[in-house]
Amino acid sequence: MKWYQENKFLVMSKDMKYKDSLEAVGRLLEQAGLSYSKIRFHMQPEWPFSDPAEAEAHAGRLVCSVPWLKAYEVVRAGGPGESGKVRLFTNLSEFGGPEGQPGFEEMVLFMRKLTNALCPREIAVGLNVLEPAQAGETADSGNTAESACFSREAPGYPGNYFENMVVITRNAGASFFRIVLRLEVDRQGSLSIPFKRLEELFQEQMGTLTDRRYVEALAVEELEEARFCGQRADRELVRLNQELKALTLPHQFSRSLSPTRKGCSVKRAFTGAFKGTGFEFLDSRNFCFKAQMKSVHGYVYRISIDYGGHIWHRHTFILEVSGINFNRQLLRVDGLSPQSQEECRMNLENLRTQTMFLQERAESVLLEYYGETPGWYQVYHKYV
Repeated sequence: MKWYQENKFLVMSKDMKYKDSLEAVGRLLEQAGLSYSKIRFHMQPEWPFSDPAEAEAHAGRLVCSVPWLKAYEVVRAGGPGESGKVRLFTNLSEFGGPEGQPGFEEMVLFMRKLTNALCPREIAVGLNVLEPAQAGETADSGNTAESACFSREAPGYPGNYFENMVVITRNAGASFFRIVLRLEVDRQGSLSIPFKRLEELFQEQMGTLTDRRYVEALAVEELEEARFCGQRADRELVRLNQELKALTLPHQFSRSLSPTRKGCSVKRAFTGAFKGTGFEFLDSRNFCFKAQMKSVHGYVYRISIDYGGHIWHRHTFILEVSGINFNRQLLRVDGLSPQSQEECRMNLENLRTQTMFLQERAESVLLEYYGETPGWYQVYHKYV
């Protein structure tokens, strides 16, 4: 197994286009002492081609027209009814390698050409550490006497193109896309590659940090055992939810056909009801209240309460738990519509009772099937 830190950035800007994002990200990497290494791209050619075979042929002609590209492979994948979708990967030589191999400018020109022709949905780029002569004063003070290739491919790890990479995914339109910075970490949670101010540079110049979490990637031979453990854990969690139905609550939930009365403060009710539980307030923007706590085994329990804004004046409560190798929803309560602050308080006291019941009993189940999560594990999510 391997562990990674993933930082996700949302870019919505009139001045930043998806077709130019690869070049802009590359400039940020240079400031941090990193460079592009290899590149692959992923496309779902519903547009501009309705026929996957036509898209594949067009991509083939484009790739073959670039002399420094190695052979590419086409992989058809998808669930039922999606067999016609195409994932096309190009396997390039090392950028900035021996004489005759492409450098940064050649790579950017190729990707602009590719983007204009095929509009790929996803571009994945491996990372290298610049040599001191290339990086100048931007590289870390660590030992980079030799150019280190940290973009080595990850054979046997489905979905892992490279060990360390940037993934740029088009969402909608020319100026709305997401960037994922995925970096390998060791068992102490330390990053495997040296860089300088990389995350700060992305936030300052690229977009909003919406999600930061640690994830585990399993090799092929580990997947079956992990799937088996996950199924057994899910059965135990379902059993806990059945027991939850017999739990005596301190109050009746307030559910009404009428919308929630204005002036009911979720934060004030939560602060009183969950005092002493270890849950800490995170954020309440965009009509979504968030709090979390960390257990002794490293698991992060997250609470979100969507209180609907000006459209849907009802409350939805969700309790989730995650670790380095799992993510599960434990509880969801919909349709709460308190008509006063007192009813809001009573709802939250009920939810506290349910939350602590599940948290106390789920902890042993998660420990049995997933093991402990490292103490440095954390989850950050910003509602956007």
